[in-house]
Amino acid sequence: PPRPDPAMLLSAKDDATQQLVFGGICGGIAVGTALCVAGLSGLEAALPAGWFGAWRDFTWPLPLGLIFAAAGAAHFALADAFI
Repeated sequence: PPRPDPAMLLSAKDDATQQLVFGGICGGIAVGTALCVAGLSGLEAALPAGWFGAWRDFTWPLPLGLIFAAAGAAHFALADAFI
């Protein structure tokens, strides 16, 4: 497929627009992080003592590792999709 017009990239916009979008992205990440922390803290408070820690320690590492490994492999196997 043809490459998109470079003029649509954020780096092609004026400095004020770049700063505004960057601030919006950072703000969105901060709000999303706060919501995730609040949600997980609420779940931890709702579960009996020790259950959240066991769930976290035994269910998070393997799926997250597989996701990052798959993304790394895809980055090299499908390099054109990451440009």
